Amino acid sequence: MVSHLKKLMDSRAIEMNHPCLFDDTNIRSLFGILDISNHGYINYEQYKRALENLGIKDINRNPPGADLDEITLEVFLKEARVGLSTSSATFLAT
Repeated sequence: MVSHLKKLMDSRAIEMNHPCLFDDTNIRSLFGILDISNHGYINYEQYKRALENLGIKDINRNPPGADLDEITLEVFLKEARVGLSTSSATFLAT
């Protein structure tokens, strides 16, 4: 944890990419927990709650598959990466 905080402080000082506590493995695991029947998709409510639980505040309200209530792993990964990247950058001083 100390190492991660040091990376955050360093990235803040030189305005580089911000490290994130969650990687693709964690995001895939979360998706797998939600897709208990292994259909390859989760519903919109699961998608929304999972991203909120990751600390993502600005959630895409209409991701691909939302119209069918079937959010795929690829869509979930993309949306989580974007949201986590934005969340990780919010510690910057303005």
